[in-house]
Amino acid sequence: MPVTITSRTARCAFLCVATLGGTGVCYAQAAAAANPPPAGRAVSADTVTPDDEPWLRSPSPIPTIEPLAPAVDASAPPPAADADGRSFGGVPTRHGDATWQAELYRTISEERWAQHLQKMPGERREKWQLQHLCGGSLIAPNWVLTAAHCILVDEQQYEAVLRPAFGDYRSAVTVSHDNKVSLADCVRANLVFPSFRIRLGAQDLSRDDGRTFRIDCAVVHPKWRVQDMYHDDIALLHIAPDDSPKALEPMSIKPVKIHRSPIPILEGTSVTVTGWGKTYPLPGVAPSAVLLQVDLAIEREERCRSELQVDPAKLNANVICAGAPARKTCLGDSGGPAVFGHPAQVAGIVSWGAASCNGDAKPGVYTRVAAYVDWIDDVLQADR
Repeated sequence: MPVTITSRTARCAFLCVATLGGTGVCYAQAAAAANPPPAGRAVSADTVTPDDEPWLRSPSPIPTIEPLAPAVDASAPPPAADADGRSFGGVPTRHGDATWQAELYRTISEERWAQHLQKMPGERREKWQLQHLCGGSLIAPNWVLTAAHCILVDEQQYEAVLRPAFGDYRSAVTVSHDNKVSLADCVRANLVFPSFRIRLGAQDLSRDDGRTFRIDCAVVHPKWRVQDMYHDDIALLHIAPDDSPKALEPMSIKPVKIHRSPIPILEGTSVTVTGWGKTYPLPGVAPSAVLLQVDLAIEREERCRSELQVDPAKLNANVICAGAPARKTCLGDSGGPAVFGHPAQVAGIVSWGAASCNGDAKPGVYTRVAAYVDWIDDVLQADR
């Protein structure tokens, strides 16, 4: 993971061009259900017609402020890394240091993988690298916090996690205690493609360790829009035990507390970001096998705006900036946690930033979790 800040949003397809099968992801959105349910009527699995699942998309890059960067062959060999094999400050986490770390991934069947290798005999990537999409944080026994841009995407550019009918049924499945939308309503709607899953307790993705879970409900912040990557980039995923019989050490999986204070975190405060993002500056699919961490420092909004050279409206009270020389987040780190304090609290979600995976010291932008405490509580209370 090292941390740089590359990209992916509805408008920034340049890093998500490699797919299983060797072609770019670009397909027409299937027709959504013609008649959304009346207000107050629960959506059920019978209401939504299952659609054929699209092909795999690449790991989610962090949305960038430079959407016109050129595409690069993701199967090309990486450039030389630092002497220790890790670029941009990322170091392996110790077992038990990030028990809340989640991976959003998609399963690839052996049959499909074999077909892919036949089509691309020169494939240099491993299957686990193409399965990885995003990071996340376990914040309650059955809830994972992640970025909205990992879940609700421009379906003309990226492979969908949610069925096409989600757009019509969104309000009816956005779990909310206040709006009387229950978790059961969301689960019955069956709007998450079943091949997308959550992995917890993993250190090395190449060894297929950790424990996997089904995602039976996705709750995207109601104000998030694919056309605007800069605001309300937050989502919650409800998970259920998978069929995997694999046993886990009790201390491998443990939720992290969310930062609740309305008082801004002081400039210079150290935050640690963890993830499996790539560790060199070549665009494409190349996540780290080992969970990495990087220490960054909180920066003032004014300095962040100056360094990123962005419209002031894109930096607001609902985000935080963090950076450090030669340290950044990168492709595949999206949705992952930025934590601080003892005991740890998740203060930010990897959201967006500057374009390239390099040591340019430009800060990254993270969704400020404390700004969404009321929304998070409203969703989780509907599950009680």
